[in-house]
Amino acid sequence: MKKTILTFAIICMAAAGSIAQTKINNTATWVVESNLNNPGIQTVRFYDNDKHLIYSETIKARINVSNKKVQQKLNSMLDLLMTTGKPISDGNMLAASFKVKKR
Repeated sequence: MKKTILTFAIICMAAAGSIAQTKINNTATWVVESNLNNPGIQTVRFYDNDKHLIYSETIKARINVSNKKVQQKLNSMLDLLMTTGKPISDGNMLAASFKVKKR
């Protein structure tokens, strides 16, 4: 009896694990680039699902991309750019979000 219940439980867990795996089709990304010669200047570029550049901005600040709050800000800006569906002409969007000077 214990073997039957244990086998049934293992099969149920395996089935539930395979159903829960769904692939998200959102492949829009952002990239932060810096230069060794000018470490205080960074360029942030946002790409859509087809890897086309939708927005780029160069700022005079160091952005720590390993910081979770910075990642959340960049992701929310990417979501904003993706929902508008058109390129943003305002060149200070990123600088205003991080409260730094634009280059």
